[in-house]
Amino acid sequence: MPLNPDEQYKLKVLNQAVSGHFTNSQTSKLLQILVRQVQRLKKQVKENGVESVVHRLKGKVGNHSIKKSIDDATGKITHAYFDFNEGIIPVFNFWMEYVKAQGKPLGIYLDKFSTYKINHKSAVDNSELMTQFQKAMKLLNIQVINANSPEAKGRVERLFGTLQDRLVKELRLNNISSISEANLFLSKLILKRVYP
Repeated sequence: MPLNPDEQYKLKVLNQAVSGHFTNSQTSKLLQILVRQVQRLKKQVKENGVESVVHRLKGKVGNHSIKKSIDDATGKITHAYFDFNEGIIPVFNFWMEYVKAQGKPLGIYLDKFSTYKINHKSAVDNSELMTQFQKAMKLLNIQVINANSPEAKGRVERLFGTLQDRLVKELRLNNISSISEANLFLSKLILKRVYP
Protein backbone atom coordinates (compact mmCIF):
# COMPACT_ATOMS: atom_id res chain seq x y z
CA MET A 1 0.00 0.00 0.00
CA PRO A 2 1.47 3.40 -0.99
CA LEU A 3 2.37 5.93 1.67
CA ASN A 4 0.14 8.97 2.10
CA PRO A 5 1.86 12.42 2.30
CA ASP A 6 1.91 12.40 6.13
CA GLU A 7 3.57 8.97 6.18
CA GLN A 8 6.10 10.05 3.54
CA TYR A 9 7.01 13.11 5.62
CA LYS A 10 7.24 11.09 8.82
CA LEU A 11 9.49 8.48 7.18
CA LYS A 12 11.75 11.16 5.68
CA VAL A 13 12.17 12.94 9.03
CA LEU A 14 12.75 9.67 10.90
CA ASN A 15 15.33 8.50 8.37
CA GLN A 16 17.18 11.80 8.79
CA ALA A 17 17.00 11.38 12.57
CA VAL A 18 18.35 7.83 12.33
CA SER A 19 21.24 9.04 10.16
CA GLY A 20 22.08 11.76 12.70
CA HIS A 21 20.91 14.81 10.74
CA PHE A 22 18.28 15.64 13.40
CA THR A 23 18.42 15.34 17.17
CA ASN A 24 15.57 13.62 19.00
CA SER A 25 14.41 17.03 20.17
CA GLN A 26 14.37 18.46 16.63
CA THR A 27 12.54 15.38 15.36
CA SER A 28 10.04 15.68 18.20
CA LYS A 29 9.21 19.24 17.15
CA LEU A 30 9.00 18.40 13.45
CA LEU A 31 6.64 15.49 14.02
CA GLN A 32 4.82 17.07 16.97
CA ILE A 33 5.36 14.00 19.15
CA LEU A 34 7.20 13.32 22.39
CA VAL A 35 10.94 12.57 22.45
CA ARG A 36 10.28 9.08 23.84
CA GLN A 37 7.99 8.42 20.84
CA VAL A 38 10.80 9.55 18.54
CA GLN A 39 13.20 7.11 20.21
CA ARG A 40 10.71 4.27 19.81
CA LEU A 41 10.01 5.13 16.16
CA LYS A 42 13.69 5.43 15.29
CA LYS A 43 14.24 1.93 16.64
CA GLN A 44 11.27 0.65 14.62
CA VAL A 45 12.52 2.34 11.44
CA LYS A 46 15.92 0.66 11.88
CA GLU A 47 14.25 -2.73 12.35
CA ASN A 48 11.23 -2.53 9.98
CA GLY A 49 11.81 0.36 7.58
CA VAL A 50 8.73 1.74 5.82
CA GLU A 51 6.32 -0.46 7.78
CA SER A 52 7.15 1.57 10.89
CA VAL A 53 5.22 4.61 9.68
CA VAL A 54 2.19 2.77 8.28
CA HIS A 55 -0.56 2.09 10.78
CA ARG A 56 -1.32 -1.64 10.89
CA LEU A 57 -5.04 -0.92 10.37
CA LYS A 58 -4.52 1.34 7.35
CA GLY A 59 -7.08 0.85 4.61
CA LYS A 60 -9.97 -0.17 6.82
CA VAL A 61 -12.87 2.33 6.69
CA GLY A 62 -13.71 1.94 10.37
CA ASN A 63 -10.29 3.21 11.38
CA HIS A 64 -10.30 6.50 9.50
CA SER A 65 -11.02 9.82 11.04
CA ILE A 66 -13.93 11.94 9.91
CA LYS A 67 -13.42 15.65 9.66
CA LYS A 68 -16.54 17.76 9.80
CA SER A 69 -17.74 21.31 10.09
CA ILE A 70 -21.09 22.49 11.30
CA ASP A 71 -22.73 25.89 10.98
CA ASP A 72 -23.22 27.05 14.55
CA ALA A 73 -26.25 29.17 13.63
CA THR A 74 -28.19 26.44 11.78
CA GLY A 75 -26.74 23.23 13.22
CA LYS A 76 -26.27 21.91 9.65
CA ILE A 77 -23.22 20.00 8.43
CA THR A 78 -21.43 22.23 5.95
CA HIS A 79 -18.52 19.98 5.06
CA ALA A 80 -17.32 16.51 6.04
CA TYR A 81 -15.09 13.74 4.79
CA PHE A 82 -13.11 10.74 5.86
CA ASP A 83 -9.34 10.73 5.84
CA PHE A 84 -6.54 8.48 7.02
CA ASN A 85 -5.64 10.61 10.03
CA GLU A 86 -5.85 14.01 11.72
CA GLY A 87 -2.40 15.11 10.55
CA ILE A 88 -1.58 18.55 9.24
CA ILE A 89 -1.95 17.70 5.53
CA PRO A 90 -5.47 16.20 5.83
CA VAL A 91 -6.52 19.10 8.09
CA PHE A 92 -5.20 21.72 5.65
CA ASN A 93 -6.88 19.90 2.74
CA PHE A 94 -10.17 19.79 4.66
CA TRP A 95 -10.18 23.53 5.36
CA MET A 96 -9.02 24.40 1.84
CA GLU A 97 -11.97 22.45 0.41
CA TYR A 98 -14.27 24.05 2.96
CA VAL A 99 -13.20 27.57 1.91
CA LYS A 100 -13.61 26.68 -1.77
CA ALA A 101 -17.14 25.38 -1.19
CA GLN A 102 -18.43 27.66 1.59
CA GLY A 103 -16.21 30.73 1.53
CA LYS A 104 -13.91 31.98 4.27
CA PRO A 105 -15.44 31.79 7.76
CA LEU A 106 -14.98 34.57 10.29
CA GLY A 107 -13.99 32.04 12.92
CA ILE A 108 -13.75 28.33 13.59
CA TYR A 109 -14.31 26.52 16.85
CA LEU A 110 -11.90 23.60 17.31
CA ASP A 111 -10.90 20.93 19.77
CA LYS A 112 -7.47 20.93 21.37
CA PHE A 113 -5.95 18.33 19.02
CA SER A 114 -2.23 18.99 18.53
CA THR A 115 -2.62 19.87 14.85
CA TYR A 116 -4.74 22.84 15.90
CA LYS A 117 -3.11 23.90 19.16
CA ILE A 118 0.26 23.48 20.84
CA ASN A 119 -0.43 21.42 23.94
CA HIS A 120 3.07 21.45 25.46
CA LYS A 121 3.39 22.82 28.98
CA SER A 122 6.03 25.29 27.76
CA ALA A 123 3.50 26.86 25.38
CA VAL A 124 1.55 28.24 28.34
CA ASP A 125 4.44 30.61 29.05
CA ASN A 126 4.85 31.69 25.43
CA SER A 127 1.68 32.77 23.65
CA GLU A 128 3.66 33.37 20.45
CA LEU A 129 4.15 29.63 19.90
CA MET A 130 1.72 28.55 17.17
CA THR A 131 1.07 25.45 15.12
CA GLN A 132 1.30 25.65 11.33
CA PHE A 133 -2.50 25.60 11.29
CA GLN A 134 -2.74 28.55 13.69
CA LYS A 135 -0.22 30.50 11.58
CA ALA A 136 -2.22 29.82 8.41
CA MET A 137 -5.49 30.90 10.03
CA LYS A 138 -3.84 34.08 11.31
CA LEU A 139 -2.62 34.88 7.78
CA LEU A 140 -6.16 34.31 6.47
CA ASN A 141 -7.63 36.44 9.28
CA ILE A 142 -9.78 33.54 10.51
CA GLN A 143 -10.29 33.52 14.27
CA VAL A 144 -9.45 30.19 15.90
CA ILE A 145 -11.39 29.45 19.08
CA ASN A 146 -10.23 26.41 21.06
CA ALA A 147 -12.85 24.50 23.03
CA ASN A 148 -12.02 24.16 26.69
CA SER A 149 -14.55 21.48 27.58
CA PRO A 150 -16.72 18.81 25.94
CA GLU A 151 -19.75 20.90 26.89
CA ALA A 152 -18.37 23.82 24.91
CA LYS A 153 -18.40 21.60 21.82
CA GLY A 154 -21.89 20.27 22.53
CA ARG A 155 -23.40 20.69 19.09
CA VAL A 156 -20.41 19.15 17.30
CA GLU A 157 -20.28 16.34 19.87
CA ARG A 158 -23.98 15.58 19.25
CA LEU A 159 -23.33 15.63 15.50
CA PHE A 160 -20.44 13.23 15.93
CA GLY A 161 -22.70 10.87 17.90
CA THR A 162 -25.28 11.01 15.10
CA LEU A 163 -22.64 10.31 12.48
CA GLN A 164 -21.24 7.40 14.42
CA ASP A 165 -24.65 5.88 15.07
CA ARG A 166 -26.17 6.34 11.62
CA LEU A 167 -23.41 6.82 9.08
CA VAL A 168 -21.38 3.73 9.94
CA LYS A 169 -24.52 1.59 9.63
CA GLU A 170 -25.42 3.21 6.31
CA LEU A 171 -21.92 2.61 4.94
CA ARG A 172 -22.19 -1.07 5.83
CA LEU A 173 -25.71 -1.36 4.39
CA ASN A 174 -24.46 0.12 1.12
CA ASN A 175 -21.41 -2.19 1.01
CA ILE A 176 -19.01 0.73 1.12
CA SER A 177 -15.52 -0.35 2.09
CA SER A 178 -13.11 2.24 0.68
CA ILE A 179 -12.42 5.76 1.82
CA SER A 180 -13.16 7.24 -1.63
CA GLU A 181 -16.56 5.49 -1.80
CA ALA A 182 -17.32 6.65 1.75
CA ASN A 183 -16.50 10.27 0.89
CA LEU A 184 -18.68 10.20 -2.23
CA PHE A 185 -21.56 8.72 -0.21
CA LEU A 186 -21.06 11.28 2.57
CA SER A 187 -21.02 14.24 0.16
CA LYS A 188 -24.33 13.10 -1.36
CA LEU A 189 -25.89 12.85 2.10
CA ILE A 190 -24.70 16.35 3.01
CA LEU A 191 -26.08 17.77 -0.25
CA LYS A 192 -29.42 16.11 0.49
CA ARG A 193 -29.24 17.44 4.08
CA VAL A 194 -29.88 13.94 5.43
CA TYR A 195 -28.00 14.78 8.61
CA PRO A 196 -28.71 17.76 10.84
